[in-house]
Amino acid sequence: MNPLLAGIPEADWLESPASVGALINAQHQEIELLRGQLTSLATELENLRERIGRSSRNSSKPPSSDGLGFKPPERRKGSGRKRDGKLGHPGSGPELLPIERVDEVVDHYPDACRRCGILLHGIDPDPGSCQER
Repeated sequence: MNPLLAGIPEADWLESPASVGALINAQHQEIELLRGQLTSLATELENLRERIGRSSRNSSKPPSSDGLGFKPPERRKGSGRKRDGKLGHPGSGPELLPIERVDEVVDHYPDACRRCGILLHGIDPDPGSCQER
């Protein structure tokens, strides 16, 4: 072993007894062996932690391999609000042209409601309108 690697000045290394040098060399070899073991154990620990975290939700494992203690995460509760647009909220569609710029007006009287299918009779006092361009 190089005495400079051990942090010992070369003059002190040459003055020390051979038995001290042999002990330092043996300890250095043991330290290098332990470093190698520590590196391999750290790698193995990382692999084991990764395997523990696997389930059928985050890997290709079948659900039957999840075990008895595995509980899937609970579904989030809804806010209770309706998904439709709120009353009074302006629509996001195109705005209708003013009546002065309309070329033709076509009255349309459907036979049934588009949503529920109920037959329609009579005239609606508040009809909807649309424009096709």
